[in-house]
Amino acid sequence: MLRHKLRAGVTWMMILGVGCSDNPGVTGGTTGCVTVADSPPLADLRLAVHSDGGGDDRPIGFGVTNATGCFELFTPGARQALWLEPGDYRITVETIGPDVVIPAEFTTAKSTPLVITWPTDDQALALQLPPLKPTPSRR
Repeated sequence: MLRHKLRAGVTWMMILGVGCSDNPGVTGGTTGCVTVADSPPLADLRLAVHSDGGGDDRPIGFGVTNATGCFELFTPGARQALWLEPGDYRITVETIGPDVVIPAEFTTAKSTPLVITWPTDDQALALQLPPLKPTPSRR
């Protein structure tokens, strides 16, 4: 009987999403959109935000693009919204969905050309990527 109750409890936790996030229902902070030259918007591009300077390459936050190429920023672990404070930042990009190759310089904080000074006049990040090539097929 106890085994049945435990199994039912775990099932309900999975259905309700309990335990799937440290802070379920958290909404994002600073917003923005990514455009890719010669391409429709891409969902599932993961952006990492790094403070520019100080020598620490660890990201202070991240966002994932939706179907329109837009995103909201969160702190690591999606524990809370990330609202950028005035300053300089470097943005790195990786794909977690689309079969495209992100140019290597966009994947590390030291080499990324996506360097911004916040705040902007628009108060939203507008990031531009060059045309992206499809991932080579693996045969």
